[in-house]
Amino acid sequence: LLSSQSSRSEVYPRPAILRRTEKVNERRPISWHQLYFFGISTGLSCIKARDIGLGIRSICNPIRSGFNRYMEAPYVIESLRLNKSDKVLDVASPKHVALFIRAFSSDNVTSLDISSDYMESYKKYEKNLGLKGISWEVQDARGLKYKDASFDKVYSISVMEHIPADGDILAMREIGRVLKPGGICAITVPFSGTAKEIYKNTKVYEREYAGTPVFFSRYYDMQSVSERLVIPSGLKEIDRCFFRARFGLESSWNRLPRQLQMLLHWAGPIFSFFCYEKAGQSEFVEKESDGFCCITLMNISANTHPEIDK
Repeated sequence: LLSSQSSRSEVYPRPAILRRTEKVNERRPISWHQLYFFGISTGLSCIKARDIGLGIRSICNPIRSGFNRYMEAPYVIESLRLNKSDKVLDVASPKHVALFIRAFSSDNVTSLDISSDYMESYKKYEKNLGLKGISWEVQDARGLKYKDASFDKVYSISVMEHIPADGDILAMREIGRVLKPGGICAITVPFSGTAKEIYKNTKVYEREYAGTPVFFSRYYDMQSVSERLVIPSGLKEIDRCFFRARFGLESSWNRLPRQLQMLLHWAGPIFSFFCYEKAGQSEFVEKESDGFCCITLMNISANTHPEIDK
């Protein structure tokens, strides 16, 4: 869908820890092992700086959050077609991805979240890596404070499904508003043959538990992807792909105690390859399975991108 031509400023080098010597101005795919070893090298940088706790956490859980990120994050980074000069907005994604993009792909990254809980930790990761240029901000995606057309690229990995009520619709409108003409947005969300919502009897992010189940997340289907994400954004969809969970491993993983999950995160790539396969939308209905959906959008409101077929 996108031309294979790249400008000289587009950069996808491998982390130094991989000891590869390659031209940095040559486009190449992003793979899970680049993110994995970047997370480990981040942890080693922290240990070297005597920030032992942060270092161990990064080594044990190199990309942070769920193991499906090893498939979602490479899709997002490749889809954005990043340039060094791009202004990039991360809408509440796992923060190691923002560090990776700043280290290898863009000089100007803004990473926001509705909570400040992890901000100080990631400022330390940034410092220990010797990076500058990431703006860590506490904002609500449903009402961004930025001016219209402020960013060249926007991404959000497994976030929209956690925003209650019609918050995902509002957030997608805001993303469409702050994305520049010709800009690209990449998002990922859980997907199922039938849309559904999950509630928990505990605190969820900024939402306190007061005796009634608290909204945790939703699984989208084809209709809700269009109605809640694509159409509200006002952007043109240029790509969509699906990954289906195999063998019921995703639901089994979700039932494990969080402490046990943390101990197993180092094996995330192994789990991701066993758990997921690329699939068509019809397979989710036929096999009654869950998975996730990756979507790429573009702002063609003005200065239509010449490499996109209308």
